[in-house]
Amino acid sequence: MPSLTPVLLTEKSTQKLPRPLLLFMLIAYVLCGIIGKTPWRGEDAIAFGMALSFSQHMGVDSLQMVANAEVAQYGPIWFALLGICIRFLPFLPAPIAAAIPVIASLLLAVYALWQATFYLAKTSAAQPLNLALGGQPQPVAYARAVADGAVLLLLATLGIALPLHEMTALSFQFTVLSTVLVGLSLSLHREYKPIAYTVISVSLIMLGASIGLHSTINVCVWLLLLMQLPAWRFLYKALPILLLSAVLGVLLPFFWAYCLNQTHYIDALWAWNLGQFGWISYDRLKWMLSNIWFITWPALPFALVALWRWRKHWHTAHIGLGLSFISVMLCSLLTHTHITQAHLMAVVPGALVLAAFLLPALPRIWMNAIDWFGIMALSFSIALCWLMWVAMTFGWPADLSRNIMRLAPDLNTNIRWFNVLVASLATLLWLFVVRWRALSAKTVIWRAAVIWSAGSLTVWVLIGTLFMPWLNHVKTYKPVALALKTAFDSPIKDMPKPSNLIVDLNSTIINNNDELADIVSFNRLISPIYLPFWLIKPPINQTTETIQPACISLLKVGLAQRAILAYFSNLNFEPQSFLNTHQINSQSEQAPLNIPPTVACNWILEYTSLNDLFPIKPTPYLNENSQAPKGHWVLRWEGRRFIEKDERFRLYQRIQTTKFGNVQIALIQEI
Repeated sequence: MPSLTPVLLTEKSTQKLPRPLLLFMLIAYVLCGIIGKTPWRGEDAIAFGMALSFSQHMGVDSLQMVANAEVAQYGPIWFALLGICIRFLPFLPAPIAAAIPVIASLLLAVYALWQATFYLAKTSAAQPLNLALGGQPQPVAYARAVADGAVLLLLATLGIALPLHEMTALSFQFTVLSTVLVGLSLSLHREYKPIAYTVISVSLIMLGASIGLHSTINVCVWLLLLMQLPAWRFLYKALPILLLSAVLGVLLPFFWAYCLNQTHYIDALWAWNLGQFGWISYDRLKWMLSNIWFITWPALPFALVALWRWRKHWHTAHIGLGLSFISVMLCSLLTHTHITQAHLMAVVPGALVLAAFLLPALPRIWMNAIDWFGIMALSFSIALCWLMWVAMTFGWPADLSRNIMRLAPDLNTNIRWFNVLVASLATLLWLFVVRWRALSAKTVIWRAAVIWSAGSLTVWVLIGTLFMPWLNHVKTYKPVALALKTAFDSPIKDMPKPSNLIVDLNSTIINNNDELADIVSFNRLISPIYLPFWLIKPPINQTTETIQPACISLLKVGLAQRAILAYFSNLNFEPQSFLNTHQINSQSEQAPLNIPPTVACNWILEYTSLNDLFPIKPTPYLNENSQAPKGHWVLRWEGRRFIEKDERFRLYQRIQTTKFGNVQIALIQEI
């Protein structure tokens, strides 16, 4: 005899969530975090750099590049889509054009989660108990209310808000996993099975082509585990088609590269895919347990409580789907070599679907406790956001203002009235929801979810409007890039023409512009003496190299820094082959130390940090620890972001040298 469900509801408890309110919340959630945001750093910057490079080369030179540096990570499909939007929407700024697929992907994820939860809730095992005198909710009304709860819980999961709004392949992975869930839920209904198998197959192809081998194998393992449950054994009939789709998705990037005769990309991408697999380690487990709760709150805790409330129904379709999904994804994270907080989003789609079934099974006393705890915690957070904005704008309270502006001392604090208006509307929405909860005793099943979603959404909107200028100022490399551009374009004080000779009698690296200017003055006196000898006889030990005059070679500059500096400065960086990015820690922006002994450009941009394992001495010239190429260089510029006290960017210009006896003669190369 099947166990009774823990859900006992009346028809009034499945009232429809007002669609205008839900639509307003979705629009605010999607647009905040994209509108007004400049590229920052990290994986988001690398993804933007790959999209920008694809828009310029359309994959002809290499399928994946970041400012003339070939890379191989994830798959090219998602970044190609971003690049196409940049290419064919030239009237939009590049970050906004690249964000259009991100917006579409996020909306598709929301729709897929709603549909997945809806069709799972329509199954007979998920329906509430029938009342003796009638009055139980209709199956469609109940399923709609549960699906609304899943969307509200997505809006309430504040930890995934920023990663979902980034251009990374992991944000697209969230959408693909959500579409797999909706395909599986549709397959439970006979009339939708052809559509369901099509959706799952296309999702597996996109997963393999955009994310890679590791995620595709994890999803295939999850499907095999799911087929062991009685409710999902019918999937064995479609197993060959699903596995073939997964294989095609993984092979699609390699086939694309083969058609373009980019065999070097095939080797690099295969090495990156294999580099994602690793053994389970204690340190990785410890890190995951300490970070996953912040990223997945409240979705994962609600899902765990739902497992307890439905503990006798783990074999059913609506519980077994989410349980198997969470289990496989958690195990897959432990085998991932370069796990980041963004990777933890992979657990959230299944957790949201499972957590939605907790809402109708919550006792009223639990629901009241969750409501009032959410009201107090979120009201405090919203009030704190407004207080910090007042301190940042008006300088009161003084101590708080001083701490905020310490990281951005030259920030323009003028009031942006449109941002304030949007933040005020979001705050009014929160006050309206609190008033509705305080004055209404309706026990609709999405009541607890709407409290948390409205409060979390208000916090997200306040961050995306009131604090976006501050965040852009603190996190971006734009000031560094503009200063680099200015230093690259400005001439050295009293710089001679390229045909003039510069004599360095000590044969050392020229440390600064003043020293160079002194040498230039000395050169004007002795150049008539040495010029006849130089014209009659070629100089001894003259250096001969193939030089690209209008480019900058990069030394230990990471992919994220490379992408943002190239975008804001519009400078030409030296082409570089694959950086073996599968060996770099994803949480680090520093490039590998495979620096060539010579460079082809007349300029070098070096990145150093005081926290390096082998710190570079704080001297104004390249030394043996910096792995500098051979040659003579002059320091033209040094800078850093204000918030980073340890980092240093140094720009050097090449001084070409020749030798006459014991006298070292140097030539400044053309820009």
